[in-house]
Amino acid sequence: MDFVQILRPKSTRVWNSNQFMESLGDIYPYGKSGYMLHLFVLIILFRLFLFEQIFFLKYCTIFGFGGNVVTILLMTVLGVAKKNPKGNSRMIYSEKVFLQYPPILGAFISLWDVIILLKGVNHGEPLIYHLWFFRCSRFAVWVIIILLSRSSRCLFMFYDRVMCFWWILKPILVIPLLLKNFTSSGILVCVRESSILLIDVLFGITINIIRIKKEYSKTGSLEESLLSADEDASFPKEPGDTESFWNLMIFKSINIVMNRGVMKQLDFEDLLPLPTDMSPASCHDKLQSCWESHQTQNNSDPLFKALFHAYGWAYIHLGLLKIVNDCLGFAGPLLLNRLIRFLERGSGHLEGFILAVLLGATTIIKSFLDTQYSFHLAKMRLKLRSSIMTAIYQKCLRVGLAERSQFSVGEIQTFMSVDADRTVNLCNSFHDMWSLPLQIGVALYLLYVQVKFAFVAGVAITLLLIPLNKWISELIASATQKMMKQKDERIRRTGELLANIQTLKMYSWELHFSDWLMETRLLEVKHLSTRKYLDAWCVFFWATTPTLFSLSTFGLFTLMGHQLDAATEFAL
Repeated sequence: MDFVQILRPKSTRVWNSNQFMESLGDIYPYGKSGYMLHLFVLIILFRLFLFEQIFFLKYCTIFGFGGNVVTILLMTVLGVAKKNPKGNSRMIYSEKVFLQYPPILGAFISLWDVIILLKGVNHGEPLIYHLWFFRCSRFAVWVIIILLSRSSRCLFMFYDRVMCFWWILKPILVIPLLLKNFTSSGILVCVRESSILLIDVLFGITINIIRIKKEYSKTGSLEESLLSADEDASFPKEPGDTESFWNLMIFKSINIVMNRGVMKQLDFEDLLPLPTDMSPASCHDKLQSCWESHQTQNNSDPLFKALFHAYGWAYIHLGLLKIVNDCLGFAGPLLLNRLIRFLERGSGHLEGFILAVLLGATTIIKSFLDTQYSFHLAKMRLKLRSSIMTAIYQKCLRVGLAERSQFSVGEIQTFMSVDADRTVNLCNSFHDMWSLPLQIGVALYLLYVQVKFAFVAGVAITLLLIPLNKWISELIASATQKMMKQKDERIRRTGELLANIQTLKMYSWELHFSDWLMETRLLEVKHLSTRKYLDAWCVFFWATTPTLFSLSTFGLFTLMGHQLDAATEFAL
């Protein structure tokens, strides 16, 4: 059967003996020659489209293969050029985790890709050489990295400036292939390529942070070598140093305390020993050494720079954890949307199984990362609070009497408690400064993909609530300021009463001065109640904003004539 019969089979009304339409002029105004010419052009365009798709895929894999070859050559050159590197290649446990576990995961996924290609060839699929070269070279890169990371003599390769810079550029070569797979491949291929790209980015960020941290700590290596070993030996060793990665994830060390709590009432001796880096003396020495080094350099803001030098890099490591956590937060609704659409239209059984497994795994991993981020952030806050409080206490002991008389006892106690807590609370705010705009941008884009311009209604509701929340926050700040003034006054009066308690007892002035003290306490409670009522309004608007956002967005979406289905609703 020829092509014309396929287009119009068994039609005696419009086809003659020459296999062409008798009434073609009524149906196609350009006649037989025009029809055949247009059909020929369509076939050529279709062939060009297929050629363009194959050509683009081929060159994307060639770019990726070239990047893998350059990586292998770069590691070879660095290994030959620096056979006896100088410097310390020791790593802490967290650095080992980020340097060894991502390559293992990348090698596993790359090996999976090679096995899939091998199975396809066994089932009669054509042998695509450029795809074989790309995936085998990618597997070889991860295997070499795993072998080199096991040797302490080869760790210097990952800290080299050229290697760190190249690993920033390397993921860019894979982005075209990832975009191509998103538009033409199945969900399993997209998940594998996305995972490989995420591992590449995570590994590149890790080696760059470790390199910067090691270079930044070179200036303080001489001072660190002068520390007494007896001082470090006086503190108990941190239990987490000898535990495995899985035990740290599930907090297995706390099982001892819980088992003791089942048998008896816990005492102070039953608690876990305080880690070395969290002891007040260790935190104070760490901040004090950084403070003195920045004071000798005549810096404009030595306190902030000293805090960053002492705890900045550990805080940046938490930022990497927050990036992964935020990405997993968006992955859950997207996977749920795909799963619901799969249930509506039906497809292969493998796709639904993969979506269900990914949805469950995403939720579990996110819960682990949430817990780890909150735990390590709380440890960071305690270290920072101990450092600031001990620094203020040392300042009070060393400052002169005339200078100390400028501040009352209540103000000094406020510095050590309230002001230190305010400074510590900045730990949450700094990561939110970049995380919240990023989450808002990604969320708005996903909303546009799901409901088009209907999300503008929800954004408008949110923007209208911003001035109201700002006005309430200003009232809260004013009430807090007044409350703190009364609190300082109350602490000052309490200190004076306790200092002269014998005189009060002798003249029986207890009731008179207790009323005098309660005046400030009543004013403090009054401003505190005002603040709490305003906080309640803030919580109310914070809780109702998502509901108002969804209500306005779904309402405008239906008014625009679109059909609201379960996949769109659950994705929001």
